[in-house]
Amino acid sequence: MSEGFDVQVIEVNREDGKLLKLVCKVSTEQLNFLQDNRVMANELIYFEKKEAIFASTRKQNTVVNYGIILDGKLAPPEADSRKMYSLVRVDIIKRYLGNVDIKVNDKLKFYHVTGLVPAARCYNACDEVGSPIVQQFVQNEAMTWNYGDSTLPCAAIEMDEDAIRATNSIASASPGLYFALGPPGTGKSQWIANSLTLHVPHNKATVMVCTPSNISLIALAERVHELRPKFPNNVHIVCLGRRSKSKAELKGQAECEFYAYEYCDALREPYDKMLANLETREDFDIPDKTTVLGRKLARTVEDLKHLVNAECDKNVSASTLQDIEKLITTLEEKFAESQPKDRDAFIKRLREVQECIANGETLFHVLLVERANIIFCTLVASGSKKLAKCLGAVDMLIVDESGQATVPETLIPLKYCTSNTVVIHIGDPQQLGPMVYTQPSSTKTGYELSLMDIMETRNPVRMDKARAWCHIFCTQYRMLPELYDWPNMRYYFGIVKSAPHMKDILKNSRCKDLPPNQFYNIKGQEEKVGTSYRNIAEADAIVAKIKETLKPLVDEQNICVITFYAAQVAYITKQLQEHNIRGVDVGTVDGYQGGQRDVVLLSVVRTRKEAGFLKESRRINVSMTRPRLLRWVFGDCDNLKTSQTDLGAFLAYNTSGENFAEYQPYYPPGNQGGYPSGGRGRFNHQQQPFNNMNPQQRFICQKPMAMVPLSVGSILDKYKGGVGGKDNTSTGW
Repeated sequence: MSEGFDVQVIEVNREDGKLLKLVCKVSTEQLNFLQDNRVMANELIYFEKKEAIFASTRKQNTVVNYGIILDGKLAPPEADSRKMYSLVRVDIIKRYLGNVDIKVNDKLKFYHVTGLVPAARCYNACDEVGSPIVQQFVQNEAMTWNYGDSTLPCAAIEMDEDAIRATNSIASASPGLYFALGPPGTGKSQWIANSLTLHVPHNKATVMVCTPSNISLIALAERVHELRPKFPNNVHIVCLGRRSKSKAELKGQAECEFYAYEYCDALREPYDKMLANLETREDFDIPDKTTVLGRKLARTVEDLKHLVNAECDKNVSASTLQDIEKLITTLEEKFAESQPKDRDAFIKRLREVQECIANGETLFHVLLVERANIIFCTLVASGSKKLAKCLGAVDMLIVDESGQATVPETLIPLKYCTSNTVVIHIGDPQQLGPMVYTQPSSTKTGYELSLMDIMETRNPVRMDKARAWCHIFCTQYRMLPELYDWPNMRYYFGIVKSAPHMKDILKNSRCKDLPPNQFYNIKGQEEKVGTSYRNIAEADAIVAKIKETLKPLVDEQNICVITFYAAQVAYITKQLQEHNIRGVDVGTVDGYQGGQRDVVLLSVVRTRKEAGFLKESRRINVSMTRPRLLRWVFGDCDNLKTSQTDLGAFLAYNTSGENFAEYQPYYPPGNQGGYPSGGRGRFNHQQQPFNNMNPQQRFICQKPMAMVPLSVGSILDKYKGGVGGKDNTSTGW
């Protein structure tokens, strides 16, 4: 369940005294579950009126009402930026814990619980536990990877030895459940893309590729689409996901057919633009516009004929083809009609063309899926009844970012699997897991665990030992090796090696003279903002570094700021905009798994003993493995080096005098006790080791220390003259 946000009631609808509907005003920023300004239907929420908590002198139960958001469409913002808000219409489905009188202008607190569609599909998937493939999941019976010879032409694709072994193994794999583990930057997505180019044409296979989120789905699908020229013409790929609105328009017939949900939009777009232009004009040349419309219709008919007649090695429903051919005939008849007499008649014809194309949207989706050899969709979307009608059994199911999915989610696409299906789960249990808000109940039930977490728990084998139940990708292609050393030792037992060319990536960069691994000691104060935190001194230091040092050398699009708290994201974003820096991406750790930038600045925020998100090792791992060239960390050294967190171990392991600097915030005169003023602080580079528990840098970045994974506080508290303790044994995790 999400954190609550405040709304104001502007309309109340009742019938026979029963509350049926509310219309509320809410801040656009707080509606975090309305993405891309699209309607989110069937969202389960509950809300409370805080004034009802106390009655007379005794405490009462909070009055809670359940509801479904049926229309969450954002209202147009007012001209005055101070009045920017959205409207949310809520239909009440059940009242719980008594009644409450809600009036216009009342202030309520809303909590987003879940989407009803994903919940229903997970429930239905769990209800199919009797099938053999689900039983294999429940019993966690993983198949062994057999690395034998293969007839696949792996030499045609540039892959390392690990990837070739995995590709050969899958090509001759027996049906069953397989796992592949990929630490950050080891090319999991590229391996999937390369393997599909080899496996699908060779075996004439039908493959479904799923991910937990739409963002990761689009990223993976785009990677495969880049390799489209390597597939034969009779192999078709379709992506059942929506790109963000910031993406460029689709170009070319192949790209339009790749994104099924956008195919119909692409067909309608020329007519939408034409209609929008004409509706604002009182008079125009009808013969000229009729000619333009005729050319557009001819192009649309040509595209649809290409869709219908494309070479395909799969059986496509004859009824679907016939229905699309009827639609083509209708459009050709519209093209052959006589010239409209006036403006209204022309606009009417244009709208009829739009309606005709819109009516064929479902047909286009069905045809694109029926003929597809590779289908990309999210785990939840795979539970669609419409998809099930036009897609039969698949030969292979690949689940990427499996570590971020709950077990019920991973069960959904199994409806397309048979006893002959190969199921591959690819992910990393050391990175972020499923996002589950219902704590601590999810911990008790195990709902917050992914299937990979369960396998890790039931097979407690160290990564430096052979694992029969999973393949491990061991070569990283993302980061400067010295940046990868610490997370490699900390989380992966040092098994990951860097590709040979990675050591030279900084030499060819404009920022080659900047320190790749830097810690800035910020003596600031954390400030609580709602349920989140921010640190103004850290934010000001980051803005100053970007403006003065990075901006002249690095494109803004290649810089990102990562932090653990939304309030810090909001403050840094505002400060960057005030300095006219708009290309730098700022976000939380959760949004960056799978992403990378040349330069990453990490804001720790917290300065007190309670560490919050800093206690979560997975978040630290993700934040430390996003940069390619430079990783600069901003935080309070004194707090971190005494904290029982991974960042404390990182600080002791990775920081020496040459890559440690103090930042002195600037306080305006008379404001030494308040908050610092941005952009005027001073960086002092310290030439001596800061850690008095580590004289002469005895065990900073030394080879013996790099040979064991660090335990929490192992350097700061447990070092007694040998690696890992007095007896020179490893301190473990």
